[in-house]
Amino acid sequence: MNKAHQRIIREKMAQEEKYNLFGSWWTNINISIENAIVKEITRDTALPVILKYEWLGTLPVNFIKFCGLYFDGALAGVTCFVEVKFGGKYTLWNYPAICLGRGACVHWCPEWGGSYLIQRSLKLLFSNKKPLYVVAFSDWKAGEIGTIYQACNWIYLGHKNTKEWIDRNGKRYDTNTPAVRAVTGFQRKKNPELRATKEQIKKEEQKMIDSGYKLVEGPTRGKYATVVGKKNKIYREMVKLLKINSKTYPKRNNAT
Repeated sequence: MNKAHQRIIREKMAQEEKYNLFGSWWTNINISIENAIVKEITRDTALPVILKYEWLGTLPVNFIKFCGLYFDGALAGVTCFVEVKFGGKYTLWNYPAICLGRGACVHWCPEWGGSYLIQRSLKLLFSNKKPLYVVAFSDWKAGEIGTIYQACNWIYLGHKNTKEWIDRNGKRYDTNTPAVRAVTGFQRKKNPELRATKEQIKKEEQKMIDSGYKLVEGPTRGKYATVVGKKNKIYREMVKLLKINSKTYPKRNNAT
């Protein structure tokens, strides 16, 4: 728990990229807050940053909204949002929710860049919409305790242990991911509402076990949430629920 995965990767890239074809080109970029621009981007624009810097290193096809932080036209960070998970749509206490499921900043992004990008992304994408929750998860295995969400004043809702599948090559998957994909495949790109039945999932899981997959203890995940959208009576009710269910922020010396 000494450092988060993204911190380690950024420090590594800061050293390695000094020796690329263009040298330390980023040192000439004006990274002041006055020069920061956040705008909506495409999945294709966000993907390279996620693949290079993000812990999970994937960007599933069901992600729908993306924002980027720019300085002098150079992309410094991305946020990626998804509303549908493998078990159904995200909700919190029966209110609609969307998940900040992926996000990363490059090595030369200023320290304040991540939290600035998140807050600006929420305002850009959701400020004029009906109230909804935005949830995000911190993976303790990756050294993440949710520091960036704490900086954004999100509410911490606690943590839980998880299970995950591991294949013969050591690659890990969320509990439902391989079995559900085996049933629905990429058909969900055209039909996000497509669901695999419990019977179908159970059948695919047995196939996984037969082929060498093992179900093992997964990471401990912390859960954070905030409310976005028009500030009306429903918004205030949602905020009240968050505060009632809030937990003390975890710190690195007690996140075990």
